[in-house]
Amino acid sequence: MALQDLNRDTDIIVLPADKGNTTVVMNTSDYKKKMKNLLLDKAYKKLIKDPTNTIAQNTKILVEKTNIPSKTKSTLKPTNTLPRLYGLIQVHKPNNPLRLIVSAIHFPTYNLFRFLA
Repeated sequence: MALQDLNRDTDIIVLPADKGNTTVVMNTSDYKKKMKNLLLDKAYKKLIKDPTNTIAQNTKILVEKTNIPSKTKSTLKPTNTLPRLYGLIQVHKPNNPLRLIVSAIHFPTYNLFRFLA
Protein backbone atom coordinates (compact mmCIF):
# COMPACT_ATOMS: atom_id res chain seq x y z
CA MET A 1 0.00 0.00 0.00
CA ALA A 2 2.91 2.32 0.72
CA LEU A 3 4.23 1.90 -2.85
CA GLN A 4 0.78 2.63 -4.26
CA ASP A 5 0.65 5.85 -2.24
CA LEU A 6 4.11 6.84 -3.48
CA ASN A 7 3.12 6.09 -7.10
CA ARG A 8 0.18 8.49 -6.84
CA ASP A 9 2.48 11.37 -5.89
CA THR A 10 3.52 13.13 -9.13
CA ASP A 11 6.41 14.95 -7.42
CA ILE A 12 8.33 11.70 -6.91
CA ILE A 13 9.14 8.71 -9.07
CA VAL A 14 9.57 5.13 -7.86
CA LEU A 15 11.72 2.86 -10.01
CA PRO A 16 14.02 -0.12 -9.72
CA ALA A 17 17.78 0.39 -9.45
CA ASP A 18 20.02 -0.70 -12.30
CA LYS A 19 21.61 -3.49 -10.24
CA GLY A 20 20.39 -5.42 -7.27
CA ASN A 21 16.92 -5.78 -5.93
CA THR A 22 16.58 -2.17 -4.82
CA THR A 23 13.78 0.34 -5.24
CA VAL A 24 14.72 3.99 -5.70
CA VAL A 25 12.52 6.96 -4.80
CA MET A 26 13.58 10.31 -6.24
CA ASN A 27 12.17 13.69 -7.20
CA THR A 28 10.54 13.64 -10.62
CA SER A 29 12.29 16.90 -11.52
CA ASP A 30 15.72 15.37 -10.73
CA TYR A 31 14.89 12.30 -12.84
CA LYS A 32 13.79 14.46 -15.78
CA LYS A 33 16.91 16.61 -15.48
CA LYS A 34 19.17 13.53 -15.56
CA MET A 35 17.29 12.13 -18.57
CA LYS A 36 17.52 15.44 -20.43
CA ASN A 37 21.25 15.72 -19.74
CA LEU A 38 21.82 12.21 -21.06
CA LEU A 39 19.88 12.90 -24.24
CA LEU A 40 21.80 16.14 -24.86
CA ASP A 41 25.02 14.10 -25.05
CA LYS A 42 26.66 14.07 -28.50
CA ALA A 43 26.28 10.28 -28.57
CA TYR A 44 22.61 10.85 -29.46
CA LYS A 45 21.22 12.74 -32.40
CA LYS A 46 17.72 14.03 -32.97
CA LEU A 47 16.24 12.58 -36.14
CA ILE A 48 14.72 14.93 -38.68
CA LYS A 49 11.78 12.58 -39.23
CA ASP A 50 10.39 9.79 -37.09
CA PRO A 51 11.01 6.53 -39.04
CA THR A 52 8.46 4.50 -37.05
CA ASN A 53 5.57 4.83 -39.54
CA THR A 54 7.79 3.89 -42.49
CA ILE A 55 9.10 0.85 -40.64
CA ALA A 56 5.56 -0.15 -39.68
CA GLN A 57 4.32 0.19 -43.29
CA ASN A 58 7.25 -1.79 -44.69
CA THR A 59 6.79 -4.50 -42.07
CA LYS A 60 3.09 -4.76 -42.90
CA ILE A 61 3.85 -5.04 -46.63
CA LEU A 62 6.47 -7.75 -46.05
CA VAL A 63 4.17 -9.75 -43.79
CA GLU A 64 1.37 -9.56 -46.39
CA LYS A 65 3.71 -10.87 -49.13
CA THR A 66 4.47 -14.07 -47.22
CA ASN A 67 2.47 -17.27 -47.45
CA ILE A 68 1.99 -17.47 -43.69
CA PRO A 69 -1.60 -18.31 -42.68
CA SER A 70 -3.77 -15.18 -42.47
CA LYS A 71 -4.55 -15.77 -38.79
CA THR A 72 -0.82 -15.68 -38.00
CA LYS A 73 -0.30 -12.67 -40.28
CA SER A 74 -2.71 -10.60 -38.24
CA THR A 75 -0.66 -11.22 -35.08
CA LEU A 76 2.56 -10.24 -36.88
CA LYS A 77 1.31 -6.89 -38.16
CA PRO A 78 2.73 -3.89 -36.31
CA THR A 79 0.84 -1.97 -33.68
CA ASN A 80 0.61 1.83 -33.67
CA THR A 81 2.66 2.40 -30.55
CA LEU A 82 6.16 3.65 -29.84
CA PRO A 83 9.05 2.10 -27.92
CA ARG A 84 9.58 3.44 -24.42
CA LEU A 85 12.75 5.14 -23.23
CA TYR A 86 13.47 5.26 -19.51
CA GLY A 87 16.41 5.37 -17.17
CA LEU A 88 17.42 3.17 -14.25
CA ILE A 89 19.43 4.66 -11.40
CA GLN A 90 22.95 3.29 -11.00
CA VAL A 91 23.11 3.37 -7.21
CA HIS A 92 26.57 1.77 -7.20
CA LYS A 93 28.21 4.73 -9.04
CA PRO A 94 29.07 8.24 -7.84
CA ASN A 95 26.35 10.86 -8.49
CA ASN A 96 23.93 8.01 -9.30
CA PRO A 97 23.78 8.38 -13.10
CA LEU A 98 21.02 6.84 -15.18
CA ARG A 99 21.40 3.86 -17.48
CA LEU A 100 19.20 4.40 -20.53
CA ILE A 101 16.88 1.55 -21.44
CA VAL A 102 14.87 1.31 -24.65
CA SER A 103 11.97 -1.08 -24.29
CA ALA A 104 11.22 -2.24 -27.83
CA ILE A 105 8.17 -4.27 -26.86
CA HIS A 106 5.92 -1.88 -28.76
CA PHE A 107 8.24 -1.34 -31.75
CA PRO A 108 6.62 -2.21 -35.12
CA THR A 109 8.86 -5.24 -35.71
CA TYR A 110 8.54 -6.71 -32.19
CA ASN A 111 5.81 -9.27 -33.00
CA LEU A 112 7.69 -10.34 -36.11
CA PHE A 113 10.89 -10.80 -34.10
CA ARG A 114 9.09 -12.95 -31.52
CA PHE A 115 7.66 -15.11 -34.32
CA LEU A 116 11.11 -15.67 -35.84
CA ALA A 117 12.96 -16.21 -32.54
